[in-house]
Order: sequence, then structure tokens, then C-alpha cells
Amino acid sequence: MKKLLFILLLSIGTNFSIYSQESYSFTFVKSSVQNLEKKASHNDDGMSGDLFKTPILKKRMLGMFLVNENGSFDYETSKYITFSSIPATEKFEIKEDVEYGSRDWEQNLSIYNVKTKEKYVVMIFPMRDLQDYNNMGNEANGNGWLTKTCPKELSAEKKALLIKYKALIKSADANIAVLNTIQKKYLTRGYFDTNRVNAVDKKLYNKTLDELKNKAEQLADIDRYDDKDNEVQNKLTLSESGSLYNINNWNVNQTKLY
Repeated sequence: MKKLLFILLLSIGTNFSIYSQESYSFTFVKSSVQNLEKKASHNDDGMSGDLFKTPILKKRMLGMFLVNENGSFDYETSKYITFSSIPATEKFEIKEDVEYGSRDWEQNLSIYNVKTKEKYVVMIFPMRDLQDYNNMGNEANGNGWLTKTCPKELSAEKKALLIKYKALIKSADANIAVLNTIQKKYLTRGYFDTNRVNAVDKKLYNKTLDELKNKAEQLADIDRYDDKDNEVQNKLTLSESGSLYNINNWNVNQTKLY
């Protein structure tokens, strides 16, 4: 349910609110920045164009201002950084947010650079309300929003669990390969004919199936007790996710030979 809610939030907008229980690092999306600059060149803010009507507003729409050590800044004299000059790898977090529902587009969010700890102010409107519709549904490009969340870093414990999880999948895949080889050896009209399996292969089949089922149970226990939030499983590759489904299918549908 939490995962579904997070996906829905991403589809609606980019929310790094301090009103949320968790904060997320984010990066600026190059394609969205380019789209914003194109809109700025035509004074097209998706509304009346008022947010580009003065040089200062246009500047605020296209970048952010450094806050000095005493917490102040000035639109005319403070160091200014355009979104287009920010490397795609540079991470930021919200420091002071404005609650959702505010219709004052000219308010500022306060963000900081995770690496340098420098604090900046940035206008609400480009951060929350401008979307490149050509990239809706494209998660790699932030679904068209100016920013996108960074994948959550796993704890040391979860990293170790991920290594174990992947090793179990790889080992169980090897078991399935043995079982498949035996099944293909005894086909009748394309189906596995259990009555034809000799004693040696039957013994190997049963031993291998026991090993597979044991690994499937270990994977299920990790899901049930150690990875309730799916952090580990979400780090699997597409191929590994397919293998996991296959392992569970074998575990449920295959029985020993007698």
C-alpha cells in the first residue's frame, strides 16, 4: 500500500514536503529543464505568462539563489545558479517547505545541496507546477517534473540481506536447471512422464526439489520478516524478479517422484 501511494504521489507531482514523514533526496531533470527554458523563451508558464513578466521573475523561474550564512539573500546580488548548470548527479533536499494548497506561486522553497550543504531558495511554481507532458510516464525523466527522487540508499543490514537474497535466487535457478534437464529427458508427447524416470534420476530429482523448496522458503521468510517494506526486493533486476516468480511457481506446483 505504501509503495502504491508513493507511485501515485509521483504521478501527481514531486513532493519532498517536510509535512511528509520521510524526506527524499532529489536531482534536477535535464529534459524538464530544457522544456522550462523553451517555455521561458516564449513567456509560456501555462497560465497568463505573468511569471515571466519581469527579468527577476524569469530569473527565478530558471534557477535559484544562494542563501548566505546569516540566512538572507537578495535577487539582485546573491549568487545565482541556473537549473541548466546543475549536474544531473547533484543531490538536494528540501530544508523548509511551503504547505501544499498554497496558491501563492511566487513563494520560495528552501533547499540545500547534500554534498556542499549550501542553502538555496527556489520558486514554488517551476518546482511543483510545470510539467513536460511529453515525459509523463517516463520515470527516467522524472515523469516530466523539474526534479525526481533519488533511489533510497539501503542500510548496511539491508545490503547484506540483498546479497543473500540474490545468492538464493541464483542457487535456486541452478536447481531449476537440473530439474528441467531431468524433465526434458523423460518426455512423452511433450509432457514430463514421471513413470519413465529411472531410480538414479528420481533420487536426484527429489533431492534437488527439496533444495529448491528450502531456498524458496528462505526467500519467503526474508519477505515476511526482514523485508516487510520491500526495499530488498525492489532492488532486484527484471531478470531476478522473473526468476523469483519462477522459483515460487516451482515450489507451489512441483512434488517429489515416488
